[in-house]
Amino acid sequence: MKPAIFLLFTASALAVDFDREIRPLLQERCIECHGEKKQKGELRLDAKSFALKGGHDGPAIIAGNLGKSPLYQRITNTDDKERMPPKGDPLTLSQVSAIKAWIESGAHWPENA
Repeated sequence: MKPAIFLLFTASALAVDFDREIRPLLQERCIECHGEKKQKGELRLDAKSFALKGGHDGPAIIAGNLGKSPLYQRITNTDDKERMPPKGDPLTLSQVSAIKAWIESGAHWPENA
């Protein structure tokens, strides 16, 4: 009998497909307030150039650095006044994990997006 090999992966070790996992999440939960028609805090999350530029507080996404990425800090905040999105339920654990893995792995956002 051959020994079984188990591999443990952290969320950041798995590739995140922006178009399949992150874009739909941004569209569903963020674009209403941070899109083309409305930009709360001067932040847009509907296009790469705007998202990486950030809003009035600077960049919202710091590739590879969760601690300095306000987007991640806001979606995980436990204060209802600070947590994003402000309407509806907080993001699910799965959604937060996807954004976490995406930022940790470099926040790749295809140019054609």
